[in-house]
Amino acid sequence: MEKVPFSIHARTTKANKKVFYAQFRDANGRLGSAVSTGQTNRVAARRWAEDRLRKSGINAHAMSQEGWAPLRVWAERFYVDGCPHCSRLAEEGKPITSGWIKASRRYMNTLVLVDSDLADQPLAHISRNELLEFRTRSLARTTVVQTNRAISLLKVILREAYFRGIIPNDPTQGIGQVQHHAKPKAILSTEELRLLLERRFWNSDLSHLAFTTLVMTGMRTGEMRALHWDQIDFASARLKISRAVKNRSTEIGPPKNGKPRVTALPAFLSAAFRTAYEKDGRPQNGLVFLRMGKSNPYIGSETNFWLPASALGWSLKDARSARTPCGTPSPPGSWTPERILGKYRQP
Repeated sequence: MEKVPFSIHARTTKANKKVFYAQFRDANGRLGSAVSTGQTNRVAARRWAEDRLRKSGINAHAMSQEGWAPLRVWAERFYVDGCPHCSRLAEEGKPITSGWIKASRRYMNTLVLVDSDLADQPLAHISRNELLEFRTRSLARTTVVQTNRAISLLKVILREAYFRGIIPNDPTQGIGQVQHHAKPKAILSTEELRLLLERRFWNSDLSHLAFTTLVMTGMRTGEMRALHWDQIDFASARLKISRAVKNRSTEIGPPKNGKPRVTALPAFLSAAFRTAYEKDGRPQNGLVFLRMGKSNPYIGSETNFWLPASALGWSLKDARSARTPCGTPSPPGSWTPERILGKYRQP
């Protein structure tokens, strides 16, 4: 006996209203996720389901091919050349960057496709319950932030499949993100910042100049490490920020968001740069701060020094724009110069 192509059942909403839902069968006769028909009586719901089947008939070939392929097969098409999602965004005039595409592909591999219980499921078989189970497994092996990132990626690839008629409904509908309670960041007080700008807390002039540059120009650490002498205009006291070291590598590319900018140089900082240039001369690579060690680039000649933005507890770039540290100052003594330099200097 041939099974009917869909099943109709009622659910009661929070407002105590009865609404009928439809579940469509796949090629193997298995019922998929329930879809609201928006109807309050069974006859109208059945008509809605029959109309849905008629309208989806033009995608029957797609459903028989891609709809029954594993999720990982469909996911492999995303954030690479010919990505259906990126193509749609481009057609709609929405901005996308190569950095975002690369990061999304990396997260897809490390956060979604590592879960074989979900990744090996056929697209048409994935239900909300299976997505909720994936979310629970993800929370057990990684952080809330990474789990939410994985859910966002799943919403992209499954909604694209739904938009293109590959699956009959969007199983991510109603799947929310896990609430994340960010830890409050300690923020440098004006006094702590003033102390750190003193030369006595630094073991080299170059390291002191590097920190002062971060504070006074609002440069990110990667931009500061990629600073070239040609970017400093002593005549007009201007500094062009147009390059950045990527992460902790030696690869130099455009700054974040690919947008160069120009910032003014205070007289004392311009004089400090001129002194450094006259003292150390122009390195062969033309970079102000980047030196090549045995395996890692480092700032300064006396120590392998690395100062991540998180060491300060607040964004120097934002603070520069606002002319004052943003947020609430940290408790007295929580970020002493000795603590910062001791914790973030690497051998």
